[in-house]
Amino acid sequence: MKVLQRFTAEAAMDGDGVNIHRVSDFEQLRFDPFLMIDEIKSNEQQDFIGGFPPHPHRGVETFTYIRKGGFEHRDQMGNVKPIHAGDVQWMSTGRGVVHSEMPLAGAHDGLHGFQIWLNMPAKDKMRPPIYQDSTHRNKPQQSNDHGATLNALAGHWRFNHSLDGIDGSYSRISR
Repeated sequence: MKVLQRFTAEAAMDGDGVNIHRVSDFEQLRFDPFLMIDEIKSNEQQDFIGGFPPHPHRGVETFTYIRKGGFEHRDQMGNVKPIHAGDVQWMSTGRGVVHSEMPLAGAHDGLHGFQIWLNMPAKDKMRPPIYQDSTHRNKPQQSNDHGATLNALAGHWRFNHSLDGIDGSYSRISR
């Protein structure tokens, strides 16, 4: 594979003063359908404790993966879910979602997670929103003899010619 260009994550602040590192491209759409990738990584509560109070989204999908700590997701559709380390959350906003993501009360040891924003196809931008998470599902895992472990977070994958994967009910929603 040939690397065409490298992008460096920039320090940014979002929500109620949450320190993040962000790679984004909303103007040139060089990463389409990817719009943005955020990483939250800090052991210092003041870097994330303000969280992301209620705010709107429309026409995008967000895929969130938490590695350490956790958030509570709340939205106007009635979803209230704690997302812990190892969990995945997928929100397809369609015609609109107002939601919040606030650190869990026990997030004293830090927070580390990623959120990827995807541009929805035009035909799906006005459909009803959908929320899904992995909190009560087993995520397939495969390890090798060299100590590497693959954790499937969404979709389906092949390993040694056999098809394994995650329940398609929370595979990519719009495509």
